Amino acid sequence: MKTLGQITLAIDLLPPRLSRLGTGGIHWLAVDKQADAQVLALQFLEGLPSEQAVSLIYLEGSDEGRLPAFVRAGAEGAVTLFRLSSKNGYKGLERLPRELERARVLGRALLFLMPADLLRHVPDVAAWALALNRVLMRAETPMLMLCHGRGGTFPDTLAGQLSGLARLESGDDSYHYHIDGWRNDQGLQAGHSLELILHEGRFGVAPDRTLNPDSVITGEQRLIQKEALLGMPLPSRRWLAQAMSEAFWQQALGAQTGFVVVAVSNNAEVGELARQIHHLRAARGAGLVIVVREMQTCLRQMEQEVLLQSGTNLIVPAGTSHAALLCLLNSLQGQLWHRPRMEHPDTLMHQLRPPRVRGLQSPQQFLHLVDGILQSSAGKVRHQLLKLPLRPGLTLEQCWGQIHLRREGDLACLMDNTCYLFLFGCRDDGLEAALDNICRLPWGDLFSQCQILSGSDALPRRAFEHAEVAPVVETDDIDGGCGKPPVTTPRTLFTPVPIRLPCKEIHPS
Repeated sequence: MKTLGQITLAIDLLPPRLSRLGTGGIHWLAVDKQADAQVLALQFLEGLPSEQAVSLIYLEGSDEGRLPAFVRAGAEGAVTLFRLSSKNGYKGLERLPRELERARVLGRALLFLMPADLLRHVPDVAAWALALNRVLMRAETPMLMLCHGRGGTFPDTLAGQLSGLARLESGDDSYHYHIDGWRNDQGLQAGHSLELILHEGRFGVAPDRTLNPDSVITGEQRLIQKEALLGMPLPSRRWLAQAMSEAFWQQALGAQTGFVVVAVSNNAEVGELARQIHHLRAARGAGLVIVVREMQTCLRQMEQEVLLQSGTNLIVPAGTSHAALLCLLNSLQGQLWHRPRMEHPDTLMHQLRPPRVRGLQSPQQFLHLVDGILQSSAGKVRHQLLKLPLRPGLTLEQCWGQIHLRREGDLACLMDNTCYLFLFGCRDDGLEAALDNICRLPWGDLFSQCQILSGSDALPRRAFEHAEVAPVVETDDIDGGCGKPPVTTPRTLFTPVPIRLPCKEIHPS
């Protein structure tokens, strides 16, 4: 049975070009919370065309309590259930394309509720997703994959290769919906960020910010910093290339609509660049498309967030080809900037700045610092709180000897044969790389597992607060606002002993 009519996400007030699913392939939507994924699933099912057949794929033991509501939400008799065994883990995902074909559900609309924890067992997430996407494209079968939980963010290598890539991040009183790529009959959309609200059990787009009618200027400008071209020709005669200077920003202030493309080469430029973009956005309104091109890999997550909240529509990562850049710019035609604009970028930069402390902490100090960081960042930047039980036979001293925390805000605590790590400003898709940088040996050789904790409430707080265990080795100390780590006495694990080696002369015969 083929799909009938247009299939959409059914998010209220979301424009059709951002809501419609393509005729086939994976539309991966990463969601922080399972409850939000269930709301999106209900809206999707309720918004399907009449008599549209749909198969709901779920993991055994997950989301089962909402199955009756999901079945009722679809057309009568049109929702079939497809359960993955929780015992099979990755093997179940690996066999999914063949199982879908065997169950004769290809050709229907597919809704996949997938816990992010399942992906941790997949050796190569990108390869698995691309293989499944090829099967779905050949069968003209659209799949909405709601991947919920920490670690559900898709690999960067999938950009432009699946039918849809989007993220829903929960904030204090609203949600941020980021579209990294969305392809349907209306073309390819990328680089959109919208504010969503959850009202009466439904997600919808917050009221649009309109252009300031008092500052509208006719015509448009297309201005690009010369360095951002990397020696390549201008996209067309309508573009103007200019070196970065005060005159560049004055030229940009003359545009109400159009494009402004700037370059960033190192972290030290972020503060001034954010202030200029913030001023430009405040003066020219939501109709101007502002793009930042990274000339070399230098931006951390919190610095990207500062630029985006200052008024940037899209950050183009280092290594993007000139052809891909032109494609991205073309997809941004007519885009309005929807993010809530901060009062001043310096305020956000202060909130996202890591504390000037790192390394090994006592349990009480570790808990105090983690509580303070999570409260001050208020969801504006992603951190990782990890519980890492030691491998049998290893001591805490041996474990700590293989760990090196270089970045400010990266903290550790050793207690009860377990290493607790807090990694400041670490995205879900960067966790493996972060552990590789921190551990001198493969982390799997040091720890039996890596458990991601949802927050400081998931720590054994009572044990931390009353622990009498002091750190067993010396810690790095950076004096700063969060206070100094406790002074510890380093242990001498080995004592050098001089020895003499006999020297025997060998004469050739």
